Amino acid sequence: MYEGSFDIPCDGKAGILPELSIWEQYQARVFGWNNNSTFFNSVPYQWLNYYRNTVYPCINFAQGYDPTIHGLGKLISTRTGCVVVRTIVDQIMSGDVQFEDDNGENDNIANAVGVWAKESGFLSFLYKLVTYSVSGGSALAKLNVSAEGYLWLDAVRIDRFYADVDSKGKATSVRCYISVYEETIPSGGAKNWFLVEERFFKQGKPYVRYALQPLEGLVNSADLPNGNPVAWEAVPESVRKSFTENYGTVRLNEEIPLPFRTLGCSLVKNTPSSIIVPDTRFGDSSLLNIIPALIGIDQAFTNMINDQYIGAGWVYAPANVGETLMNDGLDKRIRLVPNVDGSTSQKAEAVQFNLRVAEWEQARDMYLRMIASAVGVSANTLSSHLASDAANKTVAEIASENNKTTNMVENKRALISQGLEPIFGEITRFLGLNGAVKIRWSKSGLTNMRNLVELVTMQYREGLLSLEEAVKDLHPDWNEEQIASEVERLKAAKQEERSESLFDEKDYFGDQGNV
Repeated sequence: MYEGSFDIPCDGKAGILPELSIWEQYQARVFGWNNNSTFFNSVPYQWLNYYRNTVYPCINFAQGYDPTIHGLGKLISTRTGCVVVRTIVDQIMSGDVQFEDDNGENDNIANAVGVWAKESGFLSFLYKLVTYSVSGGSALAKLNVSAEGYLWLDAVRIDRFYADVDSKGKATSVRCYISVYEETIPSGGAKNWFLVEERFFKQGKPYVRYALQPLEGLVNSADLPNGNPVAWEAVPESVRKSFTENYGTVRLNEEIPLPFRTLGCSLVKNTPSSIIVPDTRFGDSSLLNIIPALIGIDQAFTNMINDQYIGAGWVYAPANVGETLMNDGLDKRIRLVPNVDGSTSQKAEAVQFNLRVAEWEQARDMYLRMIASAVGVSANTLSSHLASDAANKTVAEIASENNKTTNMVENKRALISQGLEPIFGEITRFLGLNGAVKIRWSKSGLTNMRNLVELVTMQYREGLLSLEEAVKDLHPDWNEEQIASEVERLKAAKQEERSESLFDEKDYFGDQGNV
């Protein structure tokens, strides 16, 4: 093609328009700095394809940047994967989180665990754990003991741990890579360090082994530790202090008994099993089935930005005129007309392109609806501007969509509760509590209250629920004191209503006793 003639690359090999280089450079600098490929290159050979081809892309899209799709000469990232993950996590974590015993009551044991949870930052841990589980398909909940003998929980993403799990889902061996950052203030001796933690069984008893090793490379693309032990004395004082406070020991590279019956670790999955590898120990990311739609959104956005710059218009000038203008530095919107027939009588021609904004918006919304359907949320939950779709829908259709989101939330919460069950067993034993507790989730923000009230009212009238059970179903966020208070109020109101009814009858028929 004639040099300088207009060309829109469409295969991704030649990049996007020169004017869009600022987009490419910005996203590569801001979003593309994180690189965890060293972990995925070190997984066991049998799992290499699964980690690289399934887990790795999901983690990348959850972070908003995949180097095979985004970057210089590729698509512009809209970070829609981040939005999807955040939407799902926010729905799961909506409302309050409390604790109850196996009978669904807030007894003394559940209250004691609630006090511990508040003091230990359990809610922040849970939010982090759910985010990692939704993003990578599985996450590790790890129970630790501080120097003060206090329990605290940590969540580890799937690209920072290896775990062997038996047929019952119990962790039998775990290795975690946890970054310990010494300081960010420039200093000649400043280093970043990795905490390598291994938990395992030996003669039926749980043990842990800690190692602190220098982090090689940058924090965004660190190489995993090579296994060479570092003596305690060689570790900087600030790192030793932080490690000792968090894990309650000064012993490195030694087998230390754990104060648990298990390893104090539990695998929390986003789905019951993986659709990619049947019967695997891991779950699937919520992004796995929507990656094509995520790419489609980025493709549509990139093309829309192309049209935005093209829409400013171009002037096609004859070669003898255009070359002169270009030499004057005025070539921003000037293209040379290819000299096909050798004629010099060609005239300059202005071309105004269509921005096609409406078409690209339709394409984007189509992909968003596909994503909402695939992950199990209503479209207006995923993107508020799609709420206008509800104008043409019946109340039943809207309720059905909201119930879809509610069902997704309830299913995810059930998996989280199941995954954390062994952890709560260790917590109650460590705290000296005799009993079991579990999470009591508040109702989803999209629960259709009208349907719920009608259902509970019908069950109560038919004698299928007691008054206490009915109040609890309507107010799952309430504690036992609030429920008892409401029950007493309703009983008193009912008694007052009966008294007034009896008074009205006497007033109407007269006091028959005095006749």
